[in-house]
Amino acid sequence: IDNALLMGPSRSGKTFECLQLEQTLRGNGQYTAFNKPLVVEGRGKFKRAKCDTTHGIAFREVGRAYAHRLDGPRVKSHAVAHMLGIEDYLVELPEAVQPAGDDGKPATRRLKASWLAGQVIAAVRKFCMSADREPSVHHLKRIDGIDAAGERTNSDRVRGHLLGPLKAAWADLTDSEGKLPFAHDVYVKTWQLGEGADRPVIAADYILLDEYQDTAPVFLDVLMR
Repeated sequence: IDNALLMGPSRSGKTFECLQLEQTLRGNGQYTAFNKPLVVEGRGKFKRAKCDTTHGIAFREVGRAYAHRLDGPRVKSHAVAHMLGIEDYLVELPEAVQPAGDDGKPATRRLKASWLAGQVIAAVRKFCMSADREPSVHHLKRIDGIDAAGERTNSDRVRGHLLGPLKAAWADLTDSEGKLPFAHDVYVKTWQLGEGADRPVIAADYILLDEYQDTAPVFLDVLMR
């Protein structure tokens, strides 16, 4: 057996099975789990298999290039909005959501730039956890309270408006000299997206994956590839 992937729905007995597999399989292994305490515990049990979290493996491969961006200063939402060129967005509300004003004009709702910037950053986090190849409107949440029941015209319009800033945010995060707040999930995603000579590689003869149910799609994609 040259490659092995152990997955299961529950923790019970699975770590023990991993230990038994390590004694049986040839070569050097890689034990990994999203849960850091499991990995720390594993380092005292496994003899030949390396023990790292998914973030630890990704940091070893590509994360060091972004280490200087980790733990950077906090950037407030209004500053993020300014960096991404996001301004307040005015939505014309349907009567079913809010009646027209006394002047007969349709009622509106102003979405603040700082709030919209928060939606973009949340979408980046969702993209980083996914197996998707590029950020899209799919990663932006639908906005409640601006459409009639069963409709999403306004919400989709706002999401489309934020697609440009979302792509700009990702471009900043993949730049070693970018300015947006940088999280560990970003270099995991960068690793997963690698192609050709930069494709993700785990230097092991077999991989033992514990706590499969807690593993994000981004890392499952790396394993399946």
